[in-house]
Amino acid sequence: MMQLVQQIQIQAKDSPVVLERILQVIRYRGYKVCHLNMNKSPKNKGLTIEVSVESDKMVENLIHQLGKIVDIEQIKVKDQAEQKITA
Repeated sequence: MMQLVQQIQIQAKDSPVVLERILQVIRYRGYKVCHLNMNKSPKNKGLTIEVSVESDKMVENLIHQLGKIVDIEQIKVKDQAEQKITA
């Protein structure tokens, strides 16, 4: 199967372990991290995490598993057309 790169944007609480939990779920589910960017948001004291993952699997299962992490507030997947425009 063809390897797909999916870009995910995550809004999360600023917790000491949230990034570790996210990366653990990504690894357990068999995805490879291609790119990771994390910024602290001063207005809501949260984190914005952008991660690109590569796999031959559909990203919906990963999104479902990430959604189970208590500190995650929102998850958004950038669609392929949006990725091509910003690339």
